[in-house]
Amino acid sequence: MTHDAIVVGSGAAGTWAAWALRGTRTLVLDVGHRPPESHLEGNLYDLRRARELHDETVGPRYESLHNLENPELSPKVKSPLMRHVIDRPEGAHLVRSETFQALVSYAEGGLANAWGAQVYRFMREDLAGFPITEDELAPHYDTLTREIGISGVEDDLRRFHGPATGLLPPLELTALGRRVLEKYGEPFRREGVFIGRPRLAVRNPTYENLEFFKPRIPAVYTPAFTLGSMVKRGEIEYAPGHLVDGFRETDDGVEVRSGSGTFRAKRLILALGALNTARLVLDSEGDRESRLPILENPCSFAPLVMPSRIGMPIERRSFYAQLNLFYSGPLWKEPVVGMIYGVEGLLRSDLLFQFPLAARGCLAAARWVLPAMAVLQVFYPDDPDPAQTLRLDGRGDLVIDFAPRAPGIVERHLLNVLRRSGLRGSTRHIRQGRPGASVHYAGSLPMREKPLKRYETDRNGLLFGKRRVHVADAATFPRLPAKNLTFTIMANALRIGEAVRRELKG
Repeated sequence: MTHDAIVVGSGAAGTWAAWALRGTRTLVLDVGHRPPESHLEGNLYDLRRARELHDETVGPRYESLHNLENPELSPKVKSPLMRHVIDRPEGAHLVRSETFQALVSYAEGGLANAWGAQVYRFMREDLAGFPITEDELAPHYDTLTREIGISGVEDDLRRFHGPATGLLPPLELTALGRRVLEKYGEPFRREGVFIGRPRLAVRNPTYENLEFFKPRIPAVYTPAFTLGSMVKRGEIEYAPGHLVDGFRETDDGVEVRSGSGTFRAKRLILALGALNTARLVLDSEGDRESRLPILENPCSFAPLVMPSRIGMPIERRSFYAQLNLFYSGPLWKEPVVGMIYGVEGLLRSDLLFQFPLAARGCLAAARWVLPAMAVLQVFYPDDPDPAQTLRLDGRGDLVIDFAPRAPGIVERHLLNVLRRSGLRGSTRHIRQGRPGASVHYAGSLPMREKPLKRYETDRNGLLFGKRRVHVADAATFPRLPAKNLTFTIMANALRIGEAVRRELKG
């Protein structure tokens, strides 16, 4: 059977490219790891009082303690019930690097099973270097806002977040978050620091502090929800269990190979995630020589403490994303993005070992200081750099060469300004994320208005030298602003899916 289109991958890009193709004969090929069955129901703190949660929170193989002696994993993927997001299937090639810690996903719904649910529209200045405009993406952002539900409010961050049409009510803040927002005002703005509510792909939250432990919380959007709805309605065909290892164009279509067989279609859309898509393109070309660019948002972390809340009861009803902030001023050439996160839902071990204290002191700090703590995460933009490349080795593994980057300079300024809100932080405790830690990857197959060379794509993701192979994920982004990119991945994939649909109809 020849399908109209084959989409490879079911993450943020693959699901929304397929959504645009509903009603055509579209097949989604995917490995499709699914989460294990979960019996976590209720508030984390109530559950801990009622029964032992070792297997769900720490893990039978102590999965959640991974970071003590291993390269650091985000709390969103290291807990036992979330490991399916990054599990590597048998036969999958490795990603190897001495300087870059890469995460790839073969899960149904992709890495967005464990995203922070932060949604940002790319504005005109964010799209500098892209062959597409803010106006072209706007209707697709609007569609997503209606379909997935986005909570937020029109506040001082509108100039960065974009239009507020169709937003759901914002999420509740903790006492710490409310205090910061109450203190925010003109003195912050004069320093180039703008603070407001986040926009989150969250609806009807239950504030149970399970975001780091329970997969597919109904309130937090994942593309797996949209994928499941399309399959249930018979709008697309979904075939999990397929590790795609190559493709080639034929005279009348495209052939896609997996260990389970060959599939044929009139059009192919690649949406495996920026790294896996680049690897598959190089491997399908039999290319072990070319070096492609790779982009990643540098990030840093800083613990914050509000002294007035030391010794207060920990808040048992909360959502980890509290506030967003933007720095726009002379210290950096374009806006830098920050998030203030609560720590109520984290394992205490994730924070204890960051205290410069003995074990007994760390335990005391956990009891008295955690209710006063938050974490500031900061993201910087990224542009192509000859020292940031990926290639294939002789075995077909993806090799990333990535030079160390100098630490950012905005964090010190942010900590000084945040003191006005009652938050204290030390520059000694700012920690630069290792390259790869942001999990914001892009740029290996950059889109151009007129692609001129191999491995570039056009404005609709069509791969240079191909007639029927499109790329719909962030591999096409020619640069990265500091904003989280998942919302724009979905909007752009929806745009590309509609372009492919028009080609099929034409």
